[in-house]
Amino acid sequence: MYHKKRSLSGIFKPSLLRRRSRTMRYSFARAMLNETRAALVHMPGTALRHKIKSERPADINGLANGLILPGFGAPSPVYNDLGIYIVSAGFGVHVAEYGVGNLPNLTRQIRLLTHNAKWCVQRWGRLDYVIGHSLGGLEALWLLSRYPTLKRVFAISSPITNPTRAIRWGAVLGIAPRHVQKKILARIIRRTNGHKEKVVTISMENDWLVPPESGALEGAKNVVVLGDPSEHGPLQTHTAGVDSPRVREIIRQELEAVFGV
Repeated sequence: MYHKKRSLSGIFKPSLLRRRSRTMRYSFARAMLNETRAALVHMPGTALRHKIKSERPADINGLANGLILPGFGAPSPVYNDLGIYIVSAGFGVHVAEYGVGNLPNLTRQIRLLTHNAKWCVQRWGRLDYVIGHSLGGLEALWLLSRYPTLKRVFAISSPITNPTRAIRWGAVLGIAPRHVQKKILARIIRRTNGHKEKVVTISMENDWLVPPESGALEGAKNVVVLGDPSEHGPLQTHTAGVDSPRVREIIRQELEAVFGV
């Protein structure tokens, strides 16, 4: 009996792959939010954060004014508490809006990044500093050569140096194929040449997804923060640095040293 050979194109239809990729990415976003909330609830001094996360930082013209860039899958409210802390220290800040779920493709990501950076320049006349978490940290580095007024860029748990695990996850979640991620990352690192003295990388010691050796940039100020032993899992250890009291302190001290008090 003759059996018709089944075509692989029928199994791997582009539309089917897109649906699966979209489903995986939204599942990742839900997991990110749940694990972030769990991490913050169990951290000293942040037990009530999940109740006030919708409150945005006050819009002030501070000693210096900057931008907070969310990580992949994390909506802006996750970073509002960090923004409120920075405003309380006398610095203006805008938490970038990437939309609900924050699951853009690369083209949309660049457009949203540019839009938020331009908003800061229109609001304050300049962009003094940028704080980016995870993927947001790479975007912050990308801005270095485009905004000469930048005096400090903070990359928190960002996959900078040979981030094997982060690149693998990025490929699975549909951010971009591995070779594309590597090419873009190399281009971003080249853009930091001549600006590395402005960069501060902050890594969590127990970050499974982006360990300290992957979060450091040669020539920059690289800081490793001890993680909470109660933190576990790839997402929880990766997102906990956003509201770590020690990470906040490092950012405040750097801003005060550069821009004065």
